[in-house]
Amino acid sequence: MNEMRMAEIMTTYVTNFAKYGNPNGIKNNDDGYWEPLSIGNTTKFLKINLPKPVMQDNLHQGRVKAWQQILKEDKLYN
Repeated sequence: MNEMRMAEIMTTYVTNFAKYGNPNGIKNNDDGYWEPLSIGNTTKFLKINLPKPVMQDNLHQGRVKAWQQILKEDKLYN
């Protein structure tokens, strides 16, 4: 039964995004709020968890920041 509930949640997010340009729709979504990324924090992600998805930080536990540092120091990208 969890698979059906997860499919409902994801279908709602995708449908809302297609209709409104926002996965949360135009009203408060009871399934959890999918926050947009910001320039200052690109490691936020929606953890698709039951009973309710939640936003979390540190996607891949710092790998993104490590790659950002490598690219920042690489002369080809500066």
